[in-house]
Amino acid sequence: MGVPSLGCHCSVCTSSDPRDNRLRPSLLLSRNGQNVVIDTTPDFRQQALRVGMQRLDAVLLTHAHADHIFGFDDIRPFNMRQRSTLPVFATKETFAILRGAFSYVFDGKPKLSTVPQVTMNLIDGPIHLLGTTIAPIPLIHGDLNVLGFRFGNAAYLTDFSAVPESSIPLLQNLDELIVDALRDTPHPMHQTVEQALVLIDRLKPRRAWFTHIAHELPHAETNERLRSLGHPNVQLGYDGLELQVMVEDAKPPIPADTAVPAGLRPFSVFSSPAAWHAHYTPLHRGSVLAIGNFDGIHLGHQEILRDVVERAAASGDVATSLPSAYPLPNSASLGSVWSALNPPLYSLSPRNSRSFLPKSSSNRFS
Repeated sequence: MGVPSLGCHCSVCTSSDPRDNRLRPSLLLSRNGQNVVIDTTPDFRQQALRVGMQRLDAVLLTHAHADHIFGFDDIRPFNMRQRSTLPVFATKETFAILRGAFSYVFDGKPKLSTVPQVTMNLIDGPIHLLGTTIAPIPLIHGDLNVLGFRFGNAAYLTDFSAVPESSIPLLQNLDELIVDALRDTPHPMHQTVEQALVLIDRLKPRRAWFTHIAHELPHAETNERLRSLGHPNVQLGYDGLELQVMVEDAKPPIPADTAVPAGLRPFSVFSSPAAWHAHYTPLHRGSVLAIGNFDGIHLGHQEILRDVVERAAASGDVATSLPSAYPLPNSASLGSVWSALNPPLYSLSPRNSRSFLPKSSSNRFS
């Protein structure tokens, strides 16, 4: 609802500390002169004016509650200035509510005035924007399935009460974590401060910032409390906070109509198991995994890789090759890779070679 809360005269709502004045939570991602907004809150216009935003290139929506979409109509000036439609990314459930709340945008009827001009893009995997990859993070918000987003070594998780176990591997090795922490008193749809600290201790980001903060948490006092509890790397976020985040350049996806030579399929290279997991887990796909150094020349290598591709095609999973020089060379180190990739996985153990897969695994191997 924002702080100050209407009609309230508590110490936070009457505070002279500007960090205790909180608009509805939203995030602006900027890179190379382009801007992407996560959620168009009822305060979107004010937020855009405050930062002097001159263009908008895309909108991502975490979910369709009023405090995250009711500024949607205010994207119109960017349509007019840029003379183009704006891509909006969301889940099917969020789009259904958005269409109802802003029916005049989507009803196809002639208009005497302007309405937002958008293209609807269903989120079913990683998103390529700003020259990098933004990965959706499935979350639970009371009885709703919602999304957070990861970009580079940072993640934005607003409005949630629980993180599914399948999302935990997507949140490893973070420099910056922005995370829901509404108040100390339990709430059915949001994390408390205590719950947020438990999650932060598990994920171990370099720094963490609370967002979606109610008027029960005074900024300065709560930060001091966090330090006294042994969490000097955790602070309350505040309006206007800016963070520098390292991201990797992403190659644009190959268009579906791109001609590919017969027998040659496009492939992707991932720098780590976590990167593989971030790309494919939102698609609910496992991996058919070949472990070894495959040069693609030796007939035995070709046979192994051909078998992996055929098994992946049959199961609907992803044909994956993991160089044995990753380095592995013991079951403990491969166990961490195994955990990061997530089942179902299959490894081919060719004759006269050694498999280092954990013995406790119940998956099938050949």
